[in-house]
Amino acid sequence: MTTLIRRLRPVLTTGQQKAMGALIRRGRIPRLGFQHYFIEDEGLRSRIHLQNFWSTFFPDVATTVNGRIQVFSSSGRALGDRAFTLAPFGSLFLEMHDVLAELGAAECEGSLTIDLEPPQAVIDQVAAFPLDEPWSLRFQTPFWMAYYDDAENYMYVHSIDRFSGAFYGVPAPVDWFLRRKYGRTGEPWRAGRLLDLDGISELQLVVVNHGTQAHKTTLGLYAPTDEAIWQKGIEVAPGALKRVHIELDAVRVDGADRSEPLLARLGADPLLTANGKPYVLMRYGDGPLSLHHG
Repeated sequence: MTTLIRRLRPVLTTGQQKAMGALIRRGRIPRLGFQHYFIEDEGLRSRIHLQNFWSTFFPDVATTVNGRIQVFSSSGRALGDRAFTLAPFGSLFLEMHDVLAELGAAECEGSLTIDLEPPQAVIDQVAAFPLDEPWSLRFQTPFWMAYYDDAENYMYVHSIDRFSGAFYGVPAPVDWFLRRKYGRTGEPWRAGRLLDLDGISELQLVVVNHGTQAHKTTLGLYAPTDEAIWQKGIEVAPGALKRVHIELDAVRVDGADRSEPLLARLGADPLLTANGKPYVLMRYGDGPLSLHHG
């Protein structure tokens, strides 16, 4: 259940904490939607996977729930909304090309966020939790994206980071206030996975700015010793994304013993948001293009 109910980091003053605590005790609990990448390009397609998790964690509340999908272009421009409902214990499987067609959008890549509203009975239960810091509560909507090609190679990515461009379930002034308090940059990051670059024929990174301000980062490939063998600085607008192709022929390895495999890990300095790890598109040899998160 901690995936659904999180605590806001203590960046509020004492007075702001008291005000938020009083609001939450009245059932106005802030909600955040995770922001996911979609692609309808390079032979890949995207599909939304979402379950009615409210009925899973609160099975005594057998209520149909309302949801809303917001879709954004790669530049962060809002493309439109799509409303839906889910029955108790129900699931949602939506093809992104169908969603884009409904919105009249021609984008081949971008992002989306989902807000699945909790039933009132769930809100009442959570608002009554005996917490020392009621002001810190928030809801969030985790979901999966499936990516696949015409040969039915399927890849799945779980929710990575939250969209800080909107706090649902609270009055508009509170939404405005919270959006300016959160969505800060994260720490420098290195992937735990070593890549054998000799076997990789294509490597791309997709960086999503889940925050409310433009942020800069330096993407890189790093040898096991953490020496940078490739780097590129980028700036990403709020809610936007950038896809970066790594020219593997240009990767520099000074004095490397080429009798050994060329191993490296991906990195970003810093992450654009607290957990805003990049998506990775890669191809081994002439095999299929795969997609996962860093």
